[in-house]
Amino acid sequence: MNHGGGPPWKGRSEEKGDKEASLQAAIKDAWKKAEAGGAPAGTYVVTRIEIETRNPIHAYSVTIDPGP
Repeated sequence: MNHGGGPPWKGRSEEKGDKEASLQAAIKDAWKKAEAGGAPAGTYVVTRIEIETRNPIHAYSVTIDPGP
C-alpha cells in the first residue's frame, strides 16, 4: 500500500453509536482520500474488501485503484 498519497487508496467505515458501518461509506472514504491525493475523476476498481466482525459486522475497509 502506498502511504504517500498515490494509489492504491484505502477507505474505512466503522460502526459508531447508532451509525451502522457500510460498504458504501468505506468506498466514499477511499474516494475522498484519492481526490485529496490528486486523483482525477474516472473509473476506479475496488481491489479489496475487508470486514471486521463482532456479530454483526463492525467495520468495512476497501482498497481502490485506478481502473483499466
